[in-house]
Amino acid sequence: MSNKKELNDNLEISLAYEKLFMPEFFSIENNYTLDKAFAISNEKLDEVFKHIDLKGKSVLTVGSSGDQALNCILNGSKDITIIDANIFTRPFIEYKIAAIKTFDYDTFSDVFIKNDFFSWKVYSKISHLLSKNVQMFWDTLILDINEDSYSYEFSAKTIKEKMLFVDHRDRHSLFYTSKSIYNKLQSALNNEDINISFVASLFQDFPKALNKKYDLIYLSNIYDYYKGEEAELFEATIDKLYKKHLKDNGIIIANYSFNKSIKDAPKQLGKHMLEHKEVTRFSEGEKNKDTICFIKKKSKINKQYKKS
Repeated sequence: MSNKKELNDNLEISLAYEKLFMPEFFSIENNYTLDKAFAISNEKLDEVFKHIDLKGKSVLTVGSSGDQALNCILNGSKDITIIDANIFTRPFIEYKIAAIKTFDYDTFSDVFIKNDFFSWKVYSKISHLLSKNVQMFWDTLILDINEDSYSYEFSAKTIKEKMLFVDHRDRHSLFYTSKSIYNKLQSALNNEDINISFVASLFQDFPKALNKKYDLIYLSNIYDYYKGEEAELFEATIDKLYKKHLKDNGIIIANYSFNKSIKDAPKQLGKHMLEHKEVTRFSEGEKNKDTICFIKKKSKINKQYKKS
């Protein structure tokens, strides 16, 4: 099993490297989020997770910026599975986590928000914290390439431009703006009892790519990309996740709806009734109302009790 996993990891990292420099062979139709990862999430994640008890709970979350997983850790989860179809997700998130574990708040803010993130100066301090395959990926990009000779093609700036959607205007996760919360996150990440694993999969294949159950499944706004005829595929995938991979009393956050009030949010997803919670997000000084749509799975014991 471990050899198979290592083989799959190697394949994913190799594909990420190839896509970085040969993007024309990796065109993705109708879903630009598979072309690049997000450097930072524009979801109001601190409000999403602060009402959910995650202490000692296992979480499955989409990857992209990694902010979803990091907010879950801030709220007490020590068992996180990051799943994503984007092949830049793992190398970027591991790099970002290694930087948070290493640098103080001011230094991280300087290198991540203000300056080049993918530089030898940064990488030399964090590379030992990366998994073997991800370290090989970054070694190839940062160590083996002479940036003086290939200043345009392989600079830290162009690596960032090819890998990421970068928009730091809305830093909604509090560890970006609060030194004390950043320090809390750093301390949690540096404890050896945090387990973060990665799974690469297209959304419709999530159920068969997983082998355990979770207390929380967070799907961000994947729902927005499954419209029209593909809506049934989304509903079928949600149902499989609910049956096979959600623990009793668990929650699936099925959609984060931007700029949508509760009254405008969907009330049902397939055969599952949705519950809702509204969150407030400020973007460029404007107040927005977003809605999270979620499904709760009641335990069989509770169901039997109600019937009796």
